[in-house]
Amino acid sequence: MTNGNAEARKRLPIHQAQQVEVDSIMEDENWIISDSDHLGGKARVRGTRISVAFLLECLASGMSVTEIVDAYPTLAEDAVRGVLRELAHEKEAVAT
Repeated sequence: MTNGNAEARKRLPIHQAQQVEVDSIMEDENWIISDSDHLGGKARVRGTRISVAFLLECLASGMSVTEIVDAYPTLAEDAVRGVLRELAHEKEAVAT
């Protein structure tokens, strides 16, 4: 985190300070990527060949994040949670 963000966090109520921290993490981590060389350009989890759609299907079928990570060793828990954060943030941006 940069000094500017740290200073801003010190002046904010705790819930807003936590949001600054989350925003910083989200800016640093782009978990959803796509390129024409992998999966035909479909959105995928960075560093894997696992599509975002497949990840969401696993969650929708009732698998937990831990079960997904155990079943697909190229995925890390922070990657799964990072993808979900990006999708939520993207959805919020569209809604506003």
